[in-house]
Amino acid sequence: MTLVALSWLIESRRVLMVVTPGTLIRWHRKGFQLFWQWKSRPRGVRPAAASGRRRSTFVRNHASAVLACDFFVAITANFRVLRVRGV
Repeated sequence: MTLVALSWLIESRRVLMVVTPGTLIRWHRKGFQLFWQWKSRPRGVRPAAASGRRRSTFVRNHASAVLACDFFVAITANFRVLRVRGV
């Protein structure tokens, strides 16, 4: 769908290129790899020891009220991150 939409915006005869399905799949995988590298980059530095102590103290203090659930992300077709929580 993306390629069709781009073909309406760009004069296709100027940029026409024939590619194999393998090439298109390789470009797509490389795009996903670059996207996740960008998304996973470190944003700030926190001391690991202090962070670990706070987490263990929190778990110990709230163990009776902690609910176990799963969190995961799904990437949509336009590379938006969809956060999902499962109980």
